[in-house]
Amino acid sequence: MKLVSRTSCGLRPPPKSRGKTLGQLIDEKAALVAVCKRCKHRRLLLPSRLAATLGRHFLAIDLRPRLKCTQCRLRAPNLHEATR
Repeated sequence: MKLVSRTSCGLRPPPKSRGKTLGQLIDEKAALVAVCKRCKHRRLLLPSRLAATLGRHFLAIDLRPRLKCTQCRLRAPNLHEATR
């Protein structure tokens, strides 16, 4: 008898969500707070402004490598969702 893996027989688990898009945050009237890991500097990011350049379907988590702290220049801050 041949052992069949779960992925080869079509019983794959549903794909995990990587997070919310900027459009979903706009619809929920939520904002993003970027917090620097080194100096704890905080910045409020409005998804509507970001969506104007990146699009509503851009994943919020994909912003991390693009962000840089204005105080200490460290990249990839922590992102938190905040309701207004």
